[in-house]
Amino acid sequence: ELPSFRTAQACFISGANIPDGGVLNVDAATLGLNPGSLIPNLRVTVHADHADVSDLRISLTKTSPVVAGPLLLMDRPTATNCVAGTRIQAAFADNGTPISGGCNPLEPAINGRVAPQQALASFAPLQGEGTWRLTIEDTETDGKAGTLREWCLSADVALRATTFAQPLI
Repeated sequence: ELPSFRTAQACFISGANIPDGGVLNVDAATLGLNPGSLIPNLRVTVHADHADVSDLRISLTKTSPVVAGPLLLMDRPTATNCVAGTRIQAAFADNGTPISGGCNPLEPAINGRVAPQQALASFAPLQGEGTWRLTIEDTETDGKAGTLREWCLSADVALRATTFAQPLI
């Protein structure tokens, strides 16, 4: 019997600069291993460093073949401990915890499973393959910049292997 998998994930290592008072757009193409598959339970993982995470607005857009979004993941969090925070290592998911409850007093300030500002479920009827854009906007020109380290898209998509090879040890 061939193995099957419950989750598909694509990660993109960036290292791109989040400019002070500017916008970073990072496009990534995904190729569906199960063409035509929809994307239920979409999650977006973001690893970024910035001198003040409360300056940041993060959104996700599907740019092709169908345009959808942008959907707001995070919008300048000002809850307890967010203003002094410098790191994001979070998976934005509809069943996450709202940032309004406060950020972590230790780094990473924003971590774990975090509820997006707008529901990712609106992407569910779309096909997963195509081009996606993560946008990070530094809303303040205050001498503080940052770096996007990595971002990932994950969804509960049934993937079935067409061949399975025994590992050579």
